[in-house]
Amino acid sequence: MNQYAPAQYQPGRATAEAAMDNVAGQTAVTDEPSAHVLILGGGIAGLSAAWQLQQAGVHYTVIEAADHWGGMIQSAVFEGFVADGGPETFITRKPELWNLGLALGLEAVMTPIKSETSGAAVVHNNQVMLAPLSPLRFITTPLLSW
Repeated sequence: MNQYAPAQYQPGRATAEAAMDNVAGQTAVTDEPSAHVLILGGGIAGLSAAWQLQQAGVHYTVIEAADHWGGMIQSAVFEGFVADGGPETFITRKPELWNLGLALGLEAVMTPIKSETSGAAVVHNNQVMLAPLSPLRFITTPLLSW
């Protein structure tokens, strides 16, 4: 029977790096030659953990409640534009995540943000509006419901 000693809990860390810290920080107490890790959630953190475990030769199972992989990270094409349903722009701002995508062979589906289209555009009242990157300027737009 496998038993795991949990890694040190650090409240407030909800990143893929934190998930990997938690998975990598576990130690298996078993008489078996290898342990089997159960990963709850197929979002970026769970899938990153699975990839790291695979690289280390550790057996794992990923359980996802939704009908798709990726968690909050989803994309759809809307009138010729790629619309992100989650925090997708972070991948181009974090070289580690971009390199992970390259290592996974995802070049064909990864889209770097181009300077002429950088930033966020939001569909509001059936119109595409550029969202200001400055928090102060953003709160003065009609994009908020207050």
